Amino acid sequence: MGHHCCSCDCHKVIVNCAPGLTPQVPPPPEAIAPPPGPSTPQPTPPARCTRVQVRITAIEIGAGGEWTGAHWRLPMLVNGTVVGTFDQDGVYDGHVFPLGFVHTVDISGSGSTVEIRAAGGEEFDWGFWDPDDNLPDAVRTHSESDNWGIGSNSLSGADDEFSYVLRYTISCVERSVVSFVTRTEVVSYMRVSAKKRGTQVRPVRTEQDILADDNLALRYFLQKMGRKGLSVRDVASDILVFEGDRSIREFVREPVRNPKGIRKIEAQKSKQSG
Repeated sequence: MGHHCCSCDCHKVIVNCAPGLTPQVPPPPEAIAPPPGPSTPQPTPPARCTRVQVRITAIEIGAGGEWTGAHWRLPMLVNGTVVGTFDQDGVYDGHVFPLGFVHTVDISGSGSTVEIRAAGGEEFDWGFWDPDDNLPDAVRTHSESDNWGIGSNSLSGADDEFSYVLRYTISCVERSVVSFVTRTEVVSYMRVSAKKRGTQVRPVRTEQDILADDNLALRYFLQKMGRKGLSVRDVASDILVFEGDRSIREFVREPVRNPKGIRKIEAQKSKQSG
C-alpha cells in the first residue's frame, strides 16, 4: 500500500508516514471570543482652570513691633499689581490683623504663574522712613506644578529684626457675577469716602472736588472698581451694570448713608442749577 503523506502537515487522516517524518496533529479550532458588552463610559477630565482669585486674608506679626506699637506700611502685590496696603498703627509682636485684599489673575496662557509679594517699611511718628527699618520682602510664586496654589496658603517674610506671615487663599473662578448699582448710589458712596478719608485719590483732588463734581466722583468710582476686577457691562438710564468676580454690593451696600455736611452741598448744587 502506498504512503499517504505530504510533509505530514495536511489535515487528512494519515494512514502511513514515511520513516523519519512525524505526523502533525491538526490544531484545535480557535476559541470564539464572546461579543463585547456595552463599554463603560470613562469620566470626563475636569476642565482646566483659566482664572483664579487671590484673597489675602490676614497678617500675623512675629517680631518687630515696638513696645509702644509700631506703624507698618506694607503694600501687597499680586503679579505686580498693588491689591492693597497694610497701613497700620499699633503693631505689636504676636498680633493678627484681618485683611480683605482680592485680585483675579488670568492663567489661561501657557506658563502662567501667580506671584504674591509684600514689601514695605516701618514708619516713625515724626513722619519719615528710616532706611535701616525696611521690612523684609516676602514672595511666593505658584504655577501649574502646584495647581496654581488653589487652596489655603501662607507667605513669610523675616530678617534679623522683623518677621511676619501673610495668610491667603486661591480659588478657581470661572463664572462672572453680574450686579448693578444706581448712579445716585455711586455718587453718594464716593462722597462718603471723600468725607471720611479726605484727599486719598490720584491725581490729587481735594475733598471739595469730589463732593461738588458728580462726574468726577463717578470716574474715580469706575477706576476704583476696575482695580478690584469689576467692569461696566451696560449702562441703562441711571443704572450701571457691573460684571466681575464679586458683586458691586460688596462695596456699595443699600442704603447708602448721606452724612451731615453732604446734604448741605447737595442742596447748594440744586439751588445753583435751579
